[in-house]
Amino acid sequence: MKIGIVSRTPNRNPDLTKQLITLLHSHHAEVYFPCGQPGGEEGTYLPLPLFYQTVELVIVLGGDGTMLRVAQTASDYGLPILGINFGRVGFLTDLEKGDLNEISCIFSGEYTLDERMMLTASVTENGEEKYRFSALNEIALSRGNFSKMLEMDLYVDNGLCTPIRADGLIVATPSGSTAYSLSAGGAVVDPSAEVFAVTPICPHTLNIRPMIIWKNRTICIRQSKEAENVSYLSCDGNEAVVISPGMEINIRIAEKKTKLIRIANRNFYSVLKDKL
Repeated sequence: MKIGIVSRTPNRNPDLTKQLITLLHSHHAEVYFPCGQPGGEEGTYLPLPLFYQTVELVIVLGGDGTMLRVAQTASDYGLPILGINFGRVGFLTDLEKGDLNEISCIFSGEYTLDERMMLTASVTENGEEKYRFSALNEIALSRGNFSKMLEMDLYVDNGLCTPIRADGLIVATPSGSTAYSLSAGGAVVDPSAEVFAVTPICPHTLNIRPMIIWKNRTICIRQSKEAENVSYLSCDGNEAVVISPGMEINIRIAEKKTKLIRIANRNFYSVLKDKL
């Protein structure tokens, strides 16, 4: 089996990484690393995207941030991901640092695949697409450092749902409902429920509340051309792009999914109890 290892930067536990590599080699696995990854472990380093074209699954050593970064590319190749929590919370990871021996279940087939919904966002201006993004957790629109609130209209399937005056708006997947959306007062959503969780950030009116919207809808955010300030769009916390007044953001369910390997016998609600 060809297994890729991606670790956070910097790797806080080099000894555990070496222990993992030894365990994988004991099962006659071929171990690969992406070029440029710090740590200096002995093994085969491959440039991207050759790394993702070669491996059969990816083991991620890190927290949710590292998992999100890997999911962006691994989902393009349909690769399953196994997360080992080297971070703080680790909602997306499956194992903790002391669970390395359970990785043997990969080779015996004693695991399940948890397929997670993803989002795709298209940013257009005057009918021309400017940007396209995908996200596992959320797509967030915020006012950045500007003091004035954003004024936007929220459409669902081309029908005006509500005008919004707020510091921003989050459209999250069920996976992302326990991340930024939760911090902004959004609902926690079971990952098996494929829906959008729409959460305003500090809305200025009491009638704007978090909403749960069916996955087959198209969500559209439109800012008025007369708006006085730009906004910023980020996907899974990555570097934001500037959204000028008059631009339109269309968000749909993505065709691709993130495949998470599950070995530990824990359901979502037990993880929720332990992590929050």
